[in-house]
Amino acid sequence: MLQLPYVYPLIAVVLGGAIFLHHVHRAVQNVPAEAAAMSNTRFTDDDILSTAQTLKDKPIDVQSYLGSRTGRRYIVVGGSGFVGGWIVLHLLARGENPRRIRILDLRAPSRPDVVAALTKGVEFIQANITDAASVHAAFNASWPDGNEALEHGLTVFHSASLIRYIERVKFLLPKVANVNVQGTQIVVDAARRAGATAFVYTSSGSVNIKMVRWFSLWRSWPENFVQVLNDSTPAADRHYSDFFSNYAVTKAEAERVVAKANNPNGLRTVSVRPSNAVYGSGGDTLVDAYMHRGMNPSWTSKIIQNVVYVENCSIGHLCAEAALLSPNSRADGRAYYLTDQNGPNRSIAYGDLYRSLNVLTAGRCSFPPLHAGLVFTMAHFIEAYHLLRARLPVLPQLPGDILLLQPATFMLVTAHVWFDDSAARQSVHEGGIGYRTPYTSLQGIIWTALQHEKERSLGGVTRPSINYGLGDGPTNVAVAPLRADSTTKIAAAAGVVAR
Repeated sequence: MLQLPYVYPLIAVVLGGAIFLHHVHRAVQNVPAEAAAMSNTRFTDDDILSTAQTLKDKPIDVQSYLGSRTGRRYIVVGGSGFVGGWIVLHLLARGENPRRIRILDLRAPSRPDVVAALTKGVEFIQANITDAASVHAAFNASWPDGNEALEHGLTVFHSASLIRYIERVKFLLPKVANVNVQGTQIVVDAARRAGATAFVYTSSGSVNIKMVRWFSLWRSWPENFVQVLNDSTPAADRHYSDFFSNYAVTKAEAERVVAKANNPNGLRTVSVRPSNAVYGSGGDTLVDAYMHRGMNPSWTSKIIQNVVYVENCSIGHLCAEAALLSPNSRADGRAYYLTDQNGPNRSIAYGDLYRSLNVLTAGRCSFPPLHAGLVFTMAHFIEAYHLLRARLPVLPQLPGDILLLQPATFMLVTAHVWFDDSAARQSVHEGGIGYRTPYTSLQGIIWTALQHEKERSLGGVTRPSINYGLGDGPTNVAVAPLRADSTTKIAAAAGVVAR
């Protein structure tokens, strides 16, 4: 039995912990006025249903947003991936010669639409961006058109990355930096030696996200709980502890590498920062993953953030290239945020996303609420095991979905963040990249969901492999069973579910 002198401190610790966890949960379940001003209108069922019907009747045509054919050569580093794959598809859609498009990646494309691009003449060369010899050989390999191709300028899109946003301790930093920083330097060097004149780097909107200080119990809201971010602050000019994870640290340093490489008379460079998160057809870890799982317990329905539909994101890369090639460009060496354009309602709440998927699947895709304080606690236990396993690799690996739930992830998705992309939307003459987007977030989410349901109804969705970008390979995600009652009124109206 505990001695009396030890009882009171124990009670104090338990009560203090309970008060703190209640503080966390209370903050997450309420929206500060500053955050509400970012997005004061929620999606309704009518919004969702009418938008889905409109998209079914007349899908959005992105052709006018892709720009004009340039006739240049293109190397897409990471072209087998999510964003890189869309860049390849958009280059083809605007009429670029497939024999002048080259994908460099560690793995061959597996997406059917990108695999189909290979049959049209797009070239794939396996390369590891941490191996300079491998990258230089891939850059300097002969083109199918031979010397004729060399008469055309070379643009490089670098979208390869190790997306280990779950880690926030320094001893794990080298693994991520080896790919994201040293790998970027290798790609930049190879691009320069190959005579490239335009280099577009896929950074991350997370580079400027500040750590939320949950322990500030004396404040009405945790410190940094609401953040408005723009392109004015250099991401790399911050202390390590100010970044939410190692991933953000390395992406900021990679931006510095890219900016330093800029040469107005040679290789002109620019970075783009997709907001959190990039979603859409082709392998996202948001909408598609939610629909694959079916049940998705969550604590973030009230959290307000920007997101960016993957085609909008890809178009942003093409706009950045066009800006670099313009004689009036002032984009050289800069970094620009990319988000969806939602008018006065600048951001969305995660609850808007959840409602959309719930409506479109007749409840099959659900989001039961979790207590944020308990999730916060669990995240720290998962992190402790992950760090222990990093020291003792003989321990079994946690499943991908569970591994993602660590304090860095909790912080990333539990802060109200508005990424201001107004600089990117300025004209090239004004110093922007002329960024224009065909999809709003509502349209992008619904279009992704409709495409998923269409594949599902045709038997194309079994047990998918979702690549979380952690460097450990794809993770199988359990698929919710397809029920007869999942033929919703909107799915039926849109013709995406077999009757």
